[in-house]
Amino acid sequence: YDKAGIFTKQYLADEDLSKTVIVGSEAGGLFRSLYYLDNAKASLEIIQRGADYDLTKLPTGKDWILIIGDHELLGKPFYQIPMNGFALVRASGENVLDFKKGAWPGIIRKVKGLSMPELWGTWSQSDIVTFEFAGSLPSKFEIHLVAHAFGPNVDKEFEALVGDDAVKFSLSANDEQKIIHFSNPKGSNILRFKIPNAVSPKALGLSGDDRNLGIGFVEMKIVTIE
Repeated sequence: YDKAGIFTKQYLADEDLSKTVIVGSEAGGLFRSLYYLDNAKASLEIIQRGADYDLTKLPTGKDWILIIGDHELLGKPFYQIPMNGFALVRASGENVLDFKKGAWPGIIRKVKGLSMPELWGTWSQSDIVTFEFAGSLPSKFEIHLVAHAFGPNVDKEFEALVGDDAVKFSLSANDEQKIIHFSNPKGSNILRFKIPNAVSPKALGLSGDDRNLGIGFVEMKIVTIE
């Protein structure tokens, strides 16, 4: 119970902790896990020993389940992390990345080439930005990208790549939405963006910022094409 609570607290952001319900059969242990989450909106649910848990019965407003003990899940979770004695499960959700955040548990496993999040979103800070998704991307899908370009990258060709598919697009200096179509027959889980002219504001004499900027990411959504 202690390990489950500590792991969940470290893995999830406060916003996600508030949408978490802890499920198990031992009330005392569940309260210990809840203590570690340290979030007033996190909750718990006591079920019988060995009972299954139906994901469709998840309380309104809850997206995550920390299930502790020998309990099977009924239904198909969006994402889960099985551990020794417990599992952290995301019951449902969308593949939406809000770049005002610095992590997207259950969606992105690893990212390279991004700076720290700011109030509006996140800058790229490399020639290539790589997103490694938690699962395979759909065989056919669209990226709905809200972003803008920095300096000499404005109206130049960026390139987005998934597997063998590469799509070129351009961005203005202001936020705009681009819809990028992909075919992914091999089931790749890697999305890359190539930046044409990554450069720092310092190199351009604009400020002391020495990050090599290119794309200002605001939001990105993965939409499956049936």
